[in-house]
Amino acid sequence: MIIDFLVKQLKAIDAKEINLIIDTITFFQYLEVKRSKLRELIDVIYDTTKKTEGLGFLYGLKGEKRTVIENEIINICDAVFDISLTKKIPIRTLPN
Repeated sequence: MIIDFLVKQLKAIDAKEINLIIDTITFFQYLEVKRSKLRELIDVIYDTTKKTEGLGFLYGLKGEKRTVIENEIINICDAVFDISLTKKIPIRTLPN
C-alpha cells in the first residue's frame, strides 16, 4: 500500500524544475513486495523526474540484504556515487 500511495503522489506532481529526493530507497527494498512493484516505483520516479525537468536522487544503504534489487536499481540509474562516511562522536571532558 505504501508504494501505491507514493506512486499516486508522484503522478500528481505538476511542477517544473524541481528535484526529487528519495531518502532512502533502501526502505522500499525491505518491504515484502514483488520486484515488479519496486520496478514500477523506479519507473514512476524516472517519469516524474523527466516530466518536471529536474533531477532525481535516490539515496540507499550499500550492502543491504536484498542485493539483487540493489543491483537492479544501480543498473538503471544514470549515475551512481559510492560514498563512504565515518561518524565520529566527540569525547567531552567533564569540568574538574
